[in-house]
Order: sequence, then structure tokens, then C-alpha cells
Amino acid sequence: MTIADSTSLYRHKFQRIARSIRRPTEEDSQYYWIDEEPYERISHFTSDGVPKDALKYWFKSQALQAYQRLLVERIGENEYTQVTVDDAAKLRSQAWNAPEDARDSAADWGTKAHGVLQKAIEAQLDGEVLYDAGETYNHVLWAFKEFTEQKQIEWLATETIVWEPPPEGDSQWGLLGAEHCKVAGSIDAIGRFKDSGKLCVVDWKTCTPSTFNKFGTKTEIQYESYAFQVGAYAYYLDQVTPESTWVDTAYVVYFPREKPSAKKPPFYVRKVENLERSWDGFETAYKMTKHLEKTHWE
Repeated sequence: MTIADSTSLYRHKFQRIARSIRRPTEEDSQYYWIDEEPYERISHFTSDGVPKDALKYWFKSQALQAYQRLLVERIGENEYTQVTVDDAAKLRSQAWNAPEDARDSAADWGTKAHGVLQKAIEAQLDGEVLYDAGETYNHVLWAFKEFTEQKQIEWLATETIVWEPPPEGDSQWGLLGAEHCKVAGSIDAIGRFKDSGKLCVVDWKTCTPSTFNKFGTKTEIQYESYAFQVGAYAYYLDQVTPESTWVDTAYVVYFPREKPSAKKPPFYVRKVENLERSWDGFETAYKMTKHLEKTHWE
């Protein structure tokens, strides 16, 4: 579902209805194409324009763990096996790609988990219920159902594309303050609170069991860039919703790659404290990314 599909929810007089929308592909992962014009991904700016200190330590840890594992495999049961300089170089070469391999594996699992969540919402929109997602993903499906019930959300849309609206009238200035900046993103889920009628945007995140187990502790890992991302989604969606149903809340919901223990909750949810401030964060990330794309030296 896209903005152009929902005539009852969105105020089209502010944002045009796109004649065509194409999502990023593996071959062209940087852009959404709206009316055949390229729009850069919102997540690109929150990824490249915001430092993630925890991520660099994760990459280092993955490489070191891989090197240790490969070295043990090379030595085998004989702790006195000779390891030559060439052996060490080969092991280093093999370990070098370990972080990217781990990241790609996690991304693949996350993509499939997102697919389960999308199907669950689509089923509800059709008046049906998704009961089974397979043994690997059922804990995600059950956690989604518990989150829905806990927050009393009625789902309205999934995988909804929002984008920077064109300037009004003859103005060349967009919401980001400069000349029309073409950015777009896909909101994982849009819901309405049953009690207030206000809207919420939700972004699903998946993580390793070790990261999941750190939630609620002093070593919890939180990326401010996620708040900037959903802040941008909320801001753009808010521009095209009626005043009576404005976007009130933005959530990031985390699911572990494995079913958590009985002592742990099935999901963790983080609510953005201030949507306006998160939009400001996205605007800063946008400008920083643009600055880093070109040199400032003579």
C-alpha cells in the first residue's frame, strides 16, 4: 500500500498522487523512483550522516572471533601445530570478510521477518488472521500480536511510501529548508490508536539474542539514528493526514532472531520522545551526509 492508494486517509491537496512509484532494487538500492524521478532513501542519511560507535566495535569483534575460530580449526587438536606466516595471512584474509558475512546473514533474516509482519498486517486488513509463520519466525508473529494488543492499535497500512512533497506555488524551498530535496522512505507500519484515533508509525528492527538481552541494562545499545528515521517518517506522513488524525507517536520495535527465554519479554519497544526534535535530527543528518559527499578543500 502506498500513499496514492489510500483516498480516505490522506489529504491529496498537499501531496500529489504519484503516477508511478518504484522501490529500490538490488541493482539500484539508493533510490526510490517517483514519477520517474530519483528520490534518495531516508535511511541512507540516517545511516551515513550519524555515527554508530557500537557498530565499529561489533565489526571488530566479528573479525577477531572469526580469526580465532579459523586459527583453532587450523591447529586442530594438536596445540603444537606450526602456523606459518603464509598461514596467518590466509587466516587474516578469510576473517576479513566475516563481519560483512554476518551482517548479510542478519539482514537476510531481518528481511524475512519483515515479510512475516507485513503478511500479518495485510491479513488483518483483509479481516483475516495469520496463525502460523513457521517455526523460525513464529516467535516474531506472536510478539507482533502481543504488541498490537498491548498498545491497542488498529493497523491501517504496511510498507507505505512517503516522500518530500514538491514546493508549493513558485517556491523552490522544501521542508528541509534548501531547494526541493528529493528524499523518500517506506514506513513499515501505520496504525491508529483505538482510544484516541491518533496515528502512529512503527519501524520493525531485528537483532541478535546478545543485543536483545542487553535491553533494560546499562549496556543497552540504542542508535539515535533510528529515532531520526522514524521522526522523518512521522513528519512526512503528518503533512498529508487530516488534523483530526495527526501522527501522535513513533515506535521502534525490536525482535530477537531467536525465541527469547521465558524470563525475557517477546519484544522491546522504544517510543520517540519528541517527534519535532527527531525531525530536527534527521534534517541535521541529511545536511551532514550532503557535506560529506563533497570535499571542502581547494
